[in-house]
Amino acid sequence: MLPLGVWVDGVLVGSQALETENFLVTKTAETGSWLGREFQHRGIGTAIRRVVCTFAFDHLGAAEIGSGAFTDNPSSLRVSAKVGYRPNGLVRMKRREGELAVLQKLRLVPDDLIRGEHPVTVEGLTDFRQSIGLDPTRPLRRPSSSLPLANWVEMCSMARKGTTSHAPAKLLPAGASEASGRPRWRGTHGSPSPGPGPGR
Repeated sequence: MLPLGVWVDGVLVGSQALETENFLVTKTAETGSWLGREFQHRGIGTAIRRVVCTFAFDHLGAAEIGSGAFTDNPSSLRVSAKVGYRPNGLVRMKRREGELAVLQKLRLVPDDLIRGEHPVTVEGLTDFRQSIGLDPTRPLRRPSSSLPLANWVEMCSMARKGTTSHAPAKLLPAGASEASGRPRWRGTHGSPSPGPGPGR
């Protein structure tokens, strides 16, 4: 799992994770996210999902990204639609004792990703790819689509200090400067749109 914190104007407002097993074989991953209620409906949820999916496809070579949300969580489902996810089946689940919930599964492939206007560039990618067993010299995927985005959202790695032997990679829009020495993941967020509560 790659757990990320979401920072806006220096405030930790939520989290975004990229989860996978056997990635070197399957080239698949799942996204999971959460935003504090007071930071929802501001476009942040859409932005952080676009950033992490762009990173997974373009810089890790992912072939498919999965996600999901309960059908009674329309905000999370709207965010997924804005990123380009497509429905991938329903699963009936027990959510609480005696309570049925229906999970809408979702699937995203590179050609369906709705990208931001600002390309995401990565620092420290070679060391990161090597640390997870990927060829550090692999060519990057070329972006194929875009949507206007504006303003900044910082995504800070929440991995515990000392759990990796390399400095975490930093995601930065092209042309952005790194004012702080702390490792961070940075992306952009767009015009006001619903952000998710607990969801993916």
